[in-house]
Amino acid sequence: MRLGVLQDAAERAFDDRLARLDAALAAHRPLDLVLCPELFTTGYGPYARVAAHDEAAARTAEGALAALARRHRVALVYGTVDHGTGDHGTGGRRNAARLIDRHGRPLACHAKRALPPFAVETLFAPGTATTVVDWEGVRLGLLVCFDVEFPENVRAAARAGAELILVPTALWDRVPIVARKVVPVRAYENGVFVAYANYCGAHAGETYLGESVVCAPDGRDLARAADTPTLLTATLDRDEIARARQFLPFLELATTTAAAP
Repeated sequence: MRLGVLQDAAERAFDDRLARLDAALAAHRPLDLVLCPELFTTGYGPYARVAAHDEAAARTAEGALAALARRHRVALVYGTVDHGTGDHGTGGRRNAARLIDRHGRPLACHAKRALPPFAVETLFAPGTATTVVDWEGVRLGLLVCFDVEFPENVRAAARAGAELILVPTALWDRVPIVARKVVPVRAYENGVFVAYANYCGAHAGETYLGESVVCAPDGRDLARAADTPTLLTATLDRDEIARARQFLPFLELATTTAAAP
């Protein structure tokens, strides 16, 4: 499959962001699936902008992205504010990753489980579910940003059969270790592909790292961005999963080698 990962400037308004995505999809055809950053429909900040994104605004944004998916015949995973209409959780506003197929139809919605102690996250209720879904013969796992920094979340998705884990994020430049070290390790220790879509540039008092990345099941970079807007592309060979797991069967050995309490 051909995967795209959009890295966009953090300060853009949604209409500008949508136009950029439209142009990038046209320029990089054909793509099968494209991953966009966390809270793509609002931006990660400021607080007031995210808080103002009500159900009507969410429906409008989702309709625009569905139209884009249909026009370019590409599936999309993007960050959004979910108002309790997703597949998991008990209702309330959540920081979510939504998957829509090539026809713009919703297939899954993952509510962010790990909420860091930042102002914007106080708007959201935490999710509770591991989200893995079948899409065109591939098992996709969805996480959001901070979720990937907990090995248990990635391991749970891998154990549920995920072959590619998709992570919209909004990572500041103060914590580059996540993009440079943590994400490749999560791919390596589970024998899965991991894609991580970030913002870049300054916005609302923070500077975003960029360095969106697609990692292979052996932990190496298949594609990595710098600190400017771009659309990364990578071709994923699912045979790499079997080769990585045959060489080091972490999933098989994880239980039997766990330290005794």
